[in-house]
Amino acid sequence: MNSITKAIANIWVLTALTIALAACSHSQNEHHLSSTSLFGNKGPDMEMVFLKPFEAAKPWVYWYWMQANATSEGITQDLEAMAETGIAGAVLMPIGQAGTNTIARPPANPLSEHWWNLVVHATKEADRLGLRLAMNACDGWALAGGPWITPETSMQELVTTERVVDGGKPFQGKLDQPTTRRDYYRDIAVLAFPALEGTGTTSTQLNPRATTNIPGLDPQILVRGADELVSLSAEGWIQYEFDEPFTCRSIRMSPDQRVAFQLHRVEVLVSDDGKKFGSLGRLKPTQFHGWQDSGLGCTHAIAATTGRFFRFVFDLSDTPPPSENHEGSKTRNRRAVLNP
Repeated sequence: MNSITKAIANIWVLTALTIALAACSHSQNEHHLSSTSLFGNKGPDMEMVFLKPFEAAKPWVYWYWMQANATSEGITQDLEAMAETGIAGAVLMPIGQAGTNTIARPPANPLSEHWWNLVVHATKEADRLGLRLAMNACDGWALAGGPWITPETSMQELVTTERVVDGGKPFQGKLDQPTTRRDYYRDIAVLAFPALEGTGTTSTQLNPRATTNIPGLDPQILVRGADELVSLSAEGWIQYEFDEPFTCRSIRMSPDQRVAFQLHRVEVLVSDDGKKFGSLGRLKPTQFHGWQDSGLGCTHAIAATTGRFFRFVFDLSDTPPPSENHEGSKTRNRRAVLNP
């Protein structure tokens, strides 16, 4: 059995490691994880287990071949380094065709004859070194596709349109169709529900007066909408002043949390007179945000609150630590920018 085949049989070791540790294979070539069978009644020597872990407990890694940068020499060196450091296997994940950062000659463009030869070389080297390999389901990241994937079998996006109508009487008319790709669209449902007072009214329509204490910032462009990202030079606040009391139920922030993480954790203050403010607390970034969400803003729901002054305070204190599950929280992405 070659490395690719063996890796398929063991791929759940990667995706559910804690389960695998409790329910590993009982093949002749692997140790049972029972402390009785391994250590009698004495229990495991944890230091020994840590220094010389069972095969099923060893880590795997993602092995990226970025922009066709792969050579037979590099493959051998990578796999030898993995074996030397105690890694059990790797998930091979090619990412992208050759580009400006490609230095391998010839480039290993996915599915080309040269690429397949390198894959075969990698499996042979993995067998030689006692490593296992798995293959990602696609060329790059978390997407799978090809000319055989038709629109109806491709990944789907839920899209909607909205229309406000007078209630209490029958409605006859055609609802707008949401945006589509490749002319593919299917109805899922039509939902009707009572609209709250003020539904559809936004600060953009009412054009409140905007002020700020942040140097070098024209806050009014945030009301009417900026054509490009607006950088903040310092911590501070931005305030919207409405002519009449305004009831706010949601706050739409843009750009996305990857580009403007701090934007999505501002403190919201509200006042009737612009002097005495009460805090509604901080907005909370989502628990997960990945690169696939880039370009998408976020709507934060709040309890219905009425006031004439709404102040958004940018304060970097108590910033949560970076999270691997949140792209925007990573240090490299913690920029303070705005674009409504």
